[in-house]
Amino acid sequence: MERSTMSLFSWRSEYALHVPRIDDEHKLLFAAGDKLHKAIVTGKAGPLLEPLIDELAEYGRTHFAHEEEFMVEIRYPRIMAHKGEHQLFTKKVEVFREAVLSGDRTLALHVLQFLKTWLVEHIGTSDVQVREHLHKQQGVPVEVVEG
Repeated sequence: MERSTMSLFSWRSEYALHVPRIDDEHKLLFAAGDKLHKAIVTGKAGPLLEPLIDELAEYGRTHFAHEEEFMVEIRYPRIMAHKGEHQLFTKKVEVFREAVLSGDRTLALHVLQFLKTWLVEHIGTSDVQVREHLHKQQGVPVEVVEG
């Protein structure tokens, strides 16, 4: 009997920066988290971990460069703090990579929790602040975002 898997990683419109390249890249991270969640539920996470961690490392290199370039373009005042969050993501993914390469196949739940927290705290809060800054620059009314 196949288990039903409700997604823990659902893209919501309130996450959108309304910058297609960045939003599309954020959606890739949601998809990676969803893939890992489904693999854990079905007992197939072990073989997925190493390629997923490689995917997260590549995601960080590519997406963070794009996002940071965009923040420079819009003169985002909190860019250094935001870059610091990106550096923490990158360091955490390196810790996961070292654990997986040393044969630790038990860290799937830690990676899953890390991704869930990152999506809520970084994309759902820090990246939303970038959107608010952009909207202020463009004269677009800024929605009140709690957090």
